[in-house]
Amino acid sequence: MRLAPWDISVTLVEPGSIRSEAVDKLESDARAVLNDTTQGGRALYGNAFLHLVGFFAGIHAKGSSPGVVAETVEHALRAAHPRSCYLSGKNARRTAMTARLLPVPIQDALRRKLARQPARGSLAG
Repeated sequence: MRLAPWDISVTLVEPGSIRSEAVDKLESDARAVLNDTTQGGRALYGNAFLHLVGFFAGIHAKGSSPGVVAETVEHALRAAHPRSCYLSGKNARRTAMTARLLPVPIQDALRRKLARQPARGSLAG
Protein backbone atom coordinates (compact mmCIF):
# COMPACT_ATOMS: atom_id res chain seq x y z
CA MET A 1 0.00 0.00 0.00
CA ARG A 2 2.78 2.43 0.83
CA LEU A 3 4.29 2.11 -2.64
CA ALA A 4 1.00 2.17 -4.58
CA PRO A 5 1.10 5.96 -5.18
CA TRP A 6 4.27 5.37 -7.23
CA ASP A 7 2.74 2.37 -9.05
CA ILE A 8 5.31 0.03 -7.50
CA SER A 9 4.15 -3.55 -7.03
CA VAL A 10 5.37 -5.54 -4.05
CA THR A 11 5.72 -9.30 -3.82
CA LEU A 12 6.18 -10.92 -0.42
CA VAL A 13 8.23 -14.10 0.01
CA GLU A 14 7.42 -15.80 3.31
CA PRO A 15 10.13 -18.32 4.22
CA GLY A 16 9.38 -21.24 6.49
CA SER A 17 12.12 -23.07 8.39
CA ILE A 18 15.42 -22.30 6.70
CA ARG A 19 18.68 -24.02 7.63
CA SER A 20 21.46 -21.45 7.96
CA GLU A 21 24.27 -20.14 10.16
CA ALA A 22 21.69 -17.97 11.87
CA VAL A 23 20.76 -20.98 14.03
CA ASP A 24 24.30 -21.12 15.44
CA LYS A 25 24.18 -17.37 16.11
CA LEU A 26 20.82 -17.73 17.85
CA GLU A 27 22.21 -20.36 20.19
CA SER A 28 25.42 -18.44 20.97
CA ASP A 29 23.48 -15.18 21.46
CA ALA A 30 21.08 -16.98 23.81
CA ARG A 31 23.98 -18.20 25.95
CA ALA A 32 25.40 -14.64 26.01
CA VAL A 33 22.03 -13.26 27.13
CA LEU A 34 21.86 -15.79 29.96
CA ASN A 35 25.43 -15.00 31.00
CA ASP A 36 24.46 -11.31 31.27
CA THR A 37 21.34 -12.11 33.30
CA THR A 38 21.24 -12.00 37.07
CA GLN A 39 21.38 -15.25 39.00
CA GLY A 40 17.73 -14.75 39.97
CA GLY A 41 16.77 -14.18 36.34
CA ARG A 42 18.61 -17.32 35.27
CA ALA A 43 16.87 -19.32 37.99
CA LEU A 44 13.47 -17.99 36.98
CA TYR A 45 13.76 -18.05 33.17
CA GLY A 46 16.90 -19.99 32.25
CA ASN A 47 15.46 -23.46 31.62
CA ALA A 48 12.37 -22.25 29.76
CA PHE A 49 14.45 -19.83 27.67
CA LEU A 50 17.05 -22.43 26.68
CA HIS A 51 14.35 -24.96 25.85
CA LEU A 52 12.56 -22.40 23.65
CA VAL A 53 15.79 -21.51 21.84
CA GLY A 54 16.60 -25.21 21.39
CA PHE A 55 13.10 -25.88 20.05
CA PHE A 56 13.34 -23.19 17.36
CA ALA A 57 16.98 -24.05 16.56
CA GLY A 58 15.94 -27.68 16.05
CA ILE A 59 13.15 -26.72 13.67
CA HIS A 60 15.45 -24.54 11.59
CA ALA A 61 18.33 -27.03 11.66
CA LYS A 62 15.99 -29.44 9.84
CA GLY A 63 14.71 -26.72 7.53
CA SER A 64 15.12 -26.13 3.83
CA SER A 65 18.36 -24.84 2.37
CA PRO A 66 18.57 -21.09 1.69
CA GLY A 67 18.68 -22.00 -2.01
CA VAL A 68 14.99 -22.91 -1.86
CA VAL A 69 14.13 -19.32 -0.94
CA ALA A 70 16.52 -17.99 -3.59
CA GLU A 71 14.72 -20.09 -6.21
CA THR A 72 11.38 -18.71 -5.04
CA VAL A 73 12.66 -15.14 -5.30
CA GLU A 74 14.04 -15.83 -8.77
CA HIS A 75 10.70 -17.35 -9.84
CA ALA A 76 8.84 -14.27 -8.58
CA LEU A 77 11.26 -11.92 -10.36
CA ARG A 78 10.91 -13.76 -13.68
CA ALA A 79 7.12 -14.19 -13.55
CA ALA A 80 5.19 -12.13 -16.08
CA HIS A 81 2.42 -11.70 -13.49
CA PRO A 82 3.87 -12.46 -10.05
CA ARG A 83 1.59 -13.32 -7.17
CA SER A 84 1.45 -10.94 -4.23
CA CYS A 85 2.79 -13.64 -1.89
CA TYR A 86 4.92 -16.78 -2.19
CA LEU A 87 5.48 -19.35 0.53
CA SER A 88 8.88 -21.01 0.49
CA GLY A 89 10.57 -23.80 2.45
CA LYS A 90 9.57 -26.32 5.08
CA ASN A 91 6.70 -25.36 7.37
CA ALA A 92 5.86 -22.22 5.37
CA ARG A 93 2.37 -23.42 4.44
CA ARG A 94 1.66 -24.71 7.94
CA THR A 95 2.76 -21.42 9.50
CA ALA A 96 0.72 -19.33 7.06
CA MET A 97 -2.37 -21.51 7.53
CA THR A 98 -2.06 -21.32 11.31
CA ALA A 99 -1.80 -17.52 11.14
CA ARG A 100 -4.87 -17.28 8.90
CA LEU A 101 -7.12 -19.69 10.76
CA LEU A 102 -6.34 -19.34 14.45
CA PRO A 103 -6.79 -16.29 16.68
CA VAL A 104 -3.52 -14.95 18.11
CA PRO A 105 -4.19 -16.18 21.68
CA ILE A 106 -4.68 -19.72 20.34
CA GLN A 107 -1.50 -19.43 18.25
CA ASP A 108 0.38 -18.34 21.37
CA ALA A 109 -1.00 -21.25 23.40
CA LEU A 110 -0.04 -23.68 20.64
CA ARG A 111 3.51 -22.30 20.47
CA ARG A 112 3.83 -22.52 24.27
CA LYS A 113 2.69 -26.13 24.19
CA LEU A 114 4.97 -27.14 21.29
CA ALA A 115 7.96 -25.43 22.90
CA ARG A 116 7.07 -26.80 26.36
CA GLN A 117 6.82 -23.33 27.85
CA PRO A 118 4.90 -22.64 31.06
CA ALA A 119 1.16 -22.15 30.59
CA ARG A 120 -0.16 -18.61 30.70
CA GLY A 121 -0.56 -17.48 34.31
CA SER A 122 1.07 -20.62 35.73
CA LEU A 123 3.91 -18.64 37.33
CA ALA A 124 1.75 -15.71 38.52
CA GLY A 125 2.28 -15.02 42.15
